[in-house]
Amino acid sequence: MTSANRLVGGTVVALFVLLTALRVGWMARHPSAISPFGGGDKAPAFTLPLLTGGEFALQPGEVTLIDFWATWCAPCRAELPTIDALHHRYKDRGLRVIAVDTEPLELQPQVAALASALRLTLPIALGGDEVSGLYRVTSLPTLALVGKDGTIARVMVGMHTQDEIARAVEKLLGIP
Repeated sequence: MTSANRLVGGTVVALFVLLTALRVGWMARHPSAISPFGGGDKAPAFTLPLLTGGEFALQPGEVTLIDFWATWCAPCRAELPTIDALHHRYKDRGLRVIAVDTEPLELQPQVAALASALRLTLPIALGGDEVSGLYRVTSLPTLALVGKDGTIARVMVGMHTQDEIARAVEKLLGIP
């Protein structure tokens, strides 16, 4: 190996170490910018178009279950019928449910096909890629339960049983 090759290699390694140190330093100074939302955080407001027309807007004063999902996510597809069942079970008891597709709006045909195949009747919001960023969603499926006060009461990452989600919903709704 020539000295020129060693010099170039050493420069690349030094640059990599410097950039890594800068990134770690930024992360240490800005932990709230990279940590996911959790219980007690204010739920970011959003308005999205619905698959069936109209819009969904997160509104304070209502208990809301937000399901972040995507058409390519097998666990999401498996959990959507559970979320749909919870929508029907609690819609007259004070719970709003919204399934937020985290993909770009252009994928509406795939979303519509999946909703039809699964016979979903819950509200489905389209184009939620930016909204999932606001909520710092890093894994799908992710559920966010928002209380009447507009704060996130609970975040549930991954698949959960209907009973587990129902217990969290009932606690937030004050159902014994």
